[in-house]
Amino acid sequence: MQLVTGDDLTVPSRKPVSHKYHYGRVRIIAGSPTMIGAALLAHESAVAALKSGAGLVTLCVPESLRAAYQARVKEETLYFLPDSDGKILFDKERLDALFVKTGAILIGPGMGENDRLLSVIEYIKDRFDGTLVIDADGLNALAGHMEILSAHKANIILTPHMGEFERLCNGEFSDPFLSVTDKVRELSARYRVVIAAKSATTVISDGDKVYLNATGTPALAKGGSGDVLGGMIAAFACRSDPLLAALRGCYHFGKCAEVAEKIYGAESLLASNVIVK
Repeated sequence: MQLVTGDDLTVPSRKPVSHKYHYGRVRIIAGSPTMIGAALLAHESAVAALKSGAGLVTLCVPESLRAAYQARVKEETLYFLPDSDGKILFDKERLDALFVKTGAILIGPGMGENDRLLSVIEYIKDRFDGTLVIDADGLNALAGHMEILSAHKANIILTPHMGEFERLCNGEFSDPFLSVTDKVRELSARYRVVIAAKSATTVISDGDKVYLNATGTPALAKGGSGDVLGGMIAAFACRSDPLLAALRGCYHFGKCAEVAEKIYGAESLLASNVIVK
């Protein structure tokens, strides 16, 4: 077990002669009628994770919410997915298009309860050859269905907070006295995924090594924080392996929050303030 110190977690420098696809494309599948803001935070975090982060970000949102996003987006491109009452539908052709020139896909922020979401996750993890980051409502869809991760083509990173992690663990362990670190490591090994179980001390494992990240502040105990972290990890995953992407994301997200707290204060700090820093 190792403490994350920031050593070797610097972001690779950009080449003097290069273009946006050298730094990876992130697709973010997010949004629903009641949680539009979560998808926007996830996108902004992927763009601003670091100025040397993802070269291009595409926000993939329900088609019926087109007007809401077109009025707010800036540097990103938009991709509209078919939906029913703002809930994304399973559509193979539209999902296949997301895999082209893509390094990482983040799915889950602000999607709400959607009985088609599990089918979308299953399709992507079996056909995408980049990194799939599953967060928020994507994790809620997985709870009770972890067996679908028994085989996957994509590299997978799960980013649950402790409540979501316990739901993922439901029925997975017979020993009620296993520590959180043991559960994270064993679940990661069982499904060959990287897990970053978020808390005041975040536990990160690839099923072999276990890391503890203590950067951050209690000010992050606020809606939207996890969406920002998910976007950062997706950006880093375009240029590094899944474990390193999770370590970089958790460490730098926490450090940015520490800086932002000094400016905005613990009570007033918003997730979007962390992106700025």
